[in-house]
Amino acid sequence: MITSRAVLRSLQREQNRRRRLAPLLVASVAAAVGALILGQASVRSFEADAAGFLAGRVTDAPVTVFGGSVAVASGHGDWLRFIVTPECSTVLLAVPFLVLCGVVLAVSLPSIRRWVTMLVVGSVLLLLINLARLTVVISGTRMGSLELYPLLHSGVGTVIVLIGATFALIVSMRICFPGSSRES
Repeated sequence: MITSRAVLRSLQREQNRRRRLAPLLVASVAAAVGALILGQASVRSFEADAAGFLAGRVTDAPVTVFGGSVAVASGHGDWLRFIVTPECSTVLLAVPFLVLCGVVLAVSLPSIRRWVTMLVVGSVLLLLINLARLTVVISGTRMGSLELYPLLHSGVGTVIVLIGATFALIVSMRICFPGSSRES
């Protein structure tokens, strides 16, 4: 028979384990943030490769990817070149998200399994959202005209990121804290 005292001891052991692991995990997140910032050229190159692949499928046009840039054949015989700058990279979205994850862990001590799942799912969602934005900008500009670029980049792209990042944040927090919603 399980007593309330045994349950309480078990919960206290789990809480102590979380307290011991939290600084190590927060330090790991800090290292990941540093690695992302230092290795952002590799991230941008990956994003250019992925966005180029997707844009080539969407537009059915020749696409060339080199470094952190994508060149797609326009309908007029010339090439349109898109550069994935640091400001357009997932790194710009992921770094604040990872810092938030570190703060969540340090302050609230959630289940480690849920916290890691939140971290991974949120990061992947942010990457996918940014790839969708890059693909829309590249494909839309190629299928339309160069005059569409500012609208697609600054307007539509910003809306995609704002809605997508909000979605990723809500999903991540619901993963980490599943019982936190108010019931009507």
